[in-house]
Amino acid sequence: LSLKFSKDWESTLDEAEKMIVYKVSRKAYVFISKFSYVMFFLALIGDLLFGFGILPAIFTGAIAIASVLSVNIYLYSLRKKVKNGEDVL
Repeated sequence: LSLKFSKDWESTLDEAEKMIVYKVSRKAYVFISKFSYVMFFLALIGDLLFGFGILPAIFTGAIAIASVLSVNIYLYSLRKKVKNGEDVL
């Protein structure tokens, strides 16, 4: 078992398998984004109606923001590599 298992595994994929991984990753990202926003608003409503406190809303909001930021930071770095002529696959 290697610490670089995911990179080693990714390097063995052909183009069709990479497209499958891309599509699954995209669907997972969209689902997590929507789910975290729904949970954020449910936490806010729970605070207003049941007095849960604001902490659950802060945690779910932080998860939503971290999800969006991580994808956008990675997207920026890939665009920079493409602009410099580097291979991103």
